[in-house]
Amino acid sequence: NTLIKYLETNRVMNCDVLEILRRNSGDVLYDDNGSFLVYDRIGGINYINALHPTACDNILELVSCGELFCIRQKEYIEVIEKRFPARFHIECHQALYENHTKISMPEIPFDIQRLDSRHLSVVRENYHDVDSDGYIEGRIAEGMFGAFDNGNIAGFIGKHEEGSIGLLYILPEYRRKNLGAALAAFMVND
Repeated sequence: NTLIKYLETNRVMNCDVLEILRRNSGDVLYDDNGSFLVYDRIGGINYINALHPTACDNILELVSCGELFCIRQKEYIEVIEKRFPARFHIECHQALYENHTKISMPEIPFDIQRLDSRHLSVVRENYHDVDSDGYIEGRIAEGMFGAFDNGNIAGFIGKHEEGSIGLLYILPEYRRKNLGAALAAFMVND
């Protein structure tokens, strides 16, 4: 497949789309010499890589659900927002850990435990990149973890619907204590 070959040329940049295609949870709606539109059926996300304005126009003609976008080129954000008005947009970054050895966990004075529905309000109060209780409930049910300090949540982490690690948040009073690094290592090792 030509799209897979293209994506493999930069595995870190394209690890999200490669994983979606590996899991067979995405539909390739456009594929033309490195420009692509892949729709993730699980997360409802349109992944767009448009190498030139004509490709962007062609891709946008094929978008039927314009709620969530992951766009590789910043210069097309305005074009997409005009066509599909967004409430907000956030810049996301990704990393790829390809080593099969476990990551060493920093020493932290906190217990890491699986979250359950009792923790929904704490996650909801602190994590603002998602505005759906149903989404957060689903992530907790699938396996979010929290770091606890004497029974109080100091931070948390989980996986998004498509499988990427995210939802990382450390409460302000617990920052600069290696807690984010410990939670990330815990999720990678899990």
